Amino acid sequence: MISNLRVIQLIVVMFSFIQLKAQTVTTFNSTGATQTWTCPAGIDFIQVEVWGAGGGGGNSNNTTTNGGSGGGGGAYSRSLLAVTPGTTYTLFVGAGGAGAPNASTTSANDGEDSWFANSTTSVLAKGGTRGLNNDLVTPGSGGLAGSGVGQVKFSGGDGNVAATNAGGAGGSSAGTEANGVTETSINTLSYAPNGGGYGGEGESSNTGSNGAAPGGGGGGSNDATAAFGGNGGDGKIVITEAVSNAATQEYFVPGIYAWQAPACVTTVTVTAFGAGGGGGSNNNGGSDGGSGGGGGAYSANVLTVTPGNTYSVVVGAGGQAGIAYSSAAATAGGDTWFASSTNSLLAKGGGAGANDGGAAGIGGAAGSGIGTTKFSGGNGGVGDGNSGQGGGSSAGTAGNGNVGGNPTAGAAPAGGYAGGEASTAAGDNGDNGATYGGGGGGSNDDNTSFGGNGGGGYISIASAPTVTMADYALTGQSVTATSNGDNIPIHALQITVGACGTTLSGFGFTTTGDYLLSDINAFDLYLTSTTTFSTSDSLSSVATPAVAGAQVYQSFSKALAAGTYYLWVTVDLTRTAVNGRTLQVSANSAGDLIVTDNSIGGSATGSGMFTFGRERTYTSNSCLLYTSPSPRDPE
Repeated sequence: MISNLRVIQLIVVMFSFIQLKAQTVTTFNSTGATQTWTCPAGIDFIQVEVWGAGGGGGNSNNTTTNGGSGGGGGAYSRSLLAVTPGTTYTLFVGAGGAGAPNASTTSANDGEDSWFANSTTSVLAKGGTRGLNNDLVTPGSGGLAGSGVGQVKFSGGDGNVAATNAGGAGGSSAGTEANGVTETSINTLSYAPNGGGYGGEGESSNTGSNGAAPGGGGGGSNDATAAFGGNGGDGKIVITEAVSNAATQEYFVPGIYAWQAPACVTTVTVTAFGAGGGGGSNNNGGSDGGSGGGGGAYSANVLTVTPGNTYSVVVGAGGQAGIAYSSAAATAGGDTWFASSTNSLLAKGGGAGANDGGAAGIGGAAGSGIGTTKFSGGNGGVGDGNSGQGGGSSAGTAGNGNVGGNPTAGAAPAGGYAGGEASTAAGDNGDNGATYGGGGGGSNDDNTSFGGNGGGGYISIASAPTVTMADYALTGQSVTATSNGDNIPIHALQITVGACGTTLSGFGFTTTGDYLLSDINAFDLYLTSTTTFSTSDSLSSVATPAVAGAQVYQSFSKALAAGTYYLWVTVDLTRTAVNGRTLQVSANSAGDLIVTDNSIGGSATGSGMFTFGRERTYTSNSCLLYTSPSPRDPE
């Protein structure tokens, strides 16, 4: 299926579509220095999400005339990139700009850019600029999408200008699907879209508050000489690995996708959650809290597909929360669906919670969905009095979702996800609904509190694997080396190829133990059609092995007809291998094996722990591997 993913990559570049299989998500935070990420075996695409850092908030410039303006929020960029297993890539996460210090004319700092780079392309998100001191005209600017690099880009929100006795709010960072927000009110956080960081409050009585990570701009201080601007929030980078040949494809980032049915796959099981609705707010000074958002529905079905055909997939975006000190309403969660000309599946998103004690968000309705198995999301609670109401949970895989309470969230049913809890104290915001599909919690009746965002949707497309990995462990065996210490089997696994056949083109594994590079010349890979080890069919070699960690074989191509085969990992020991050092191969998963136009299922357990020894019957330089806990002659 590697060729299919390369076609999809072209679609990504042209239309900003993204296709991912969720395996591992790695988050990098700011350290003040460059960092690295090494691509694991079996991974040939990654999604990279990058947020620039927020600018610091200004101060009064050591006067008592005006406050400082707010810092700008960081931008957001993302791309789907082709990567090479075993290759190390460099990245940098920007630090938030420091706020202007008190009793000083020193300026705040800009937020730093964040970036990820490889040899052919990069992803870059710009940081927000600093707020100015004693300034009623020029706020910090949000990081510009147009100056960034990525297939999908959004700008950070601008900071707000200062007033004669108050600082301006910092702008929020951009979210994963929207630009950041500029807050025009005093003593109020800048609302952040999904995935973004809030901007800090501009203060009328004290120091500006810090922007939230990722990328919120710092709030400006008031006109007191003792007050200082808030710091900008640090940036962030998130790397999600894409496995090209996994039997199950999962989509969890809101957006539009194209899924291509692999060779030999004619039926798939599709499961989906609609997104949760956003929680309501106070509605600019009303007497009641906001109502909770409704949870997303669940649908599942077994669908017929045609190998090679492309099918549309949409993952619903979580609803946006109601905005504090504003009449802006929350929004409903988006629907999630899979469709073609003959097959479809639909899970409805949850409704938005109304502001100021209005109607609760209604859970996504099973009756409006499409699937053989369907359950409704839970309703949010209705805002009443000082308190907001919790968001409804998503539906579960075997039952409807649960209703939000006062202020508790709707509890997650089996296989489902909880709603967000409502806020109860002044200045607190409703919690976001859990991903996937939880409704956002409502705010309390304080006009500085936001509702919570709804959790985004999710869809899974599972096919029966056409290549299956299984155990053929060497645990418990003693393996004697040849006189030169070459081709000692240390790991094996079984692979079964379906009727269509396949081409094996890659394999990787992970080692543990205390061996050193001076102990090993190479790791070799062999293929047999029986359980008897043979060196007659050599596939590849790791000619420059690493110490304990990921080992990736050089590229190769081996056509395999339908049948059962065995892969053998061997080690070539040096004549200086030290007696008593250890080596073990860890378990394998689908991502370790690369095949063409097929999906992979199953796994294989790791080998036993092998210990280097000496064989008396050979010369003193010959080597022997013993498998723990077999006895070892120390002489």
